Amino acid sequence: MFSFDSPFRDMDWDRLRIFLAVARAGGFSKAMSSLNVTQSAISRQVGALEDVLKVRLFTRTHKGLELTPSGVLLYETVSQVFDTLEDAQVQLIRDTREARGPLKVATSVSLGAFCLAPHLVDFSLQHPDISLSVMAQNYDLDLSKREADVAIRFGSPTQQDLIQRQLGTLKMKLYASPEYLQKRGEPKKITELHKHQLLHYDSDEGGIEAEYRAWLFPKKEPLKANRPFLSINSMLGLAHAAECGLGIAALFSESIEGRNLVPVLPEEMGPSLDIYYVYPERLRGSKKIAVFGDFLFSALGGKRI
Repeated sequence: MFSFDSPFRDMDWDRLRIFLAVARAGGFSKAMSSLNVTQSAISRQVGALEDVLKVRLFTRTHKGLELTPSGVLLYETVSQVFDTLEDAQVQLIRDTREARGPLKVATSVSLGAFCLAPHLVDFSLQHPDISLSVMAQNYDLDLSKREADVAIRFGSPTQQDLIQRQLGTLKMKLYASPEYLQKRGEPKKITELHKHQLLHYDSDEGGIEAEYRAWLFPKKEPLKANRPFLSINSMLGLAHAAECGLGIAALFSESIEGRNLVPVLPEEMGPSLDIYYVYPERLRGSKKIAVFGDFLFSALGGKRI
């Protein structure tokens, strides 16, 4: 058991914060981005903490770092302490009703690039006291574990403890470069797509891939089945490939702005994807979260995008 008498009396709280980040990330290198310090510095701080406590906190495995029994005990205690402190900070901000402080935003790569990034300058000018940190990846961070404060996601979340607000709806349509259509001809109906080079978005970002495939690559008789000419796991890369004349792609209207692309079969509408602003119940009433949500709702129109 730990003695909270001598070792913890003059404990370095920064070391405890680093230990907590490493434990949650499962490794030194994985904790670097959230701590914004080097891997060697993280390793030194954890080693110093082990020296003070005179116990091993981590053991190395083929999967990375795992907590020892002593590490688990310290993690549970420190995690509770830091969660309590963070809740107190949120309460203080709520009480003062000031929109200020750091705000960690989780979103997907496509939403970050096409729906969020274009508006960040305006937000920072309107709310200079809020410091945004955007984490864009095609998997959901766990808001209940405080991996982020808010999330901008495709689809309504299923977790009961999350507050949600619909920001808008994205529609996918077909686009190609004028050069491609001049060379290969323009399809007159969707059943002619099997004669063309189709570009496939090969990523299950927010469930896009399943609906995308069902629309553009339905199961038909083999000779008339649509097959991807090229698969790309980036919406940005997909738009660039279409602009370069590699084929026809289904894209969001937001992703073609400023590009030399024209609609193909404009009457054909692809999957409809709703965008939601999500945050945990414990942050209800936080001024900075409220103003960021209001800003996004206004910027994205609160309607079809």
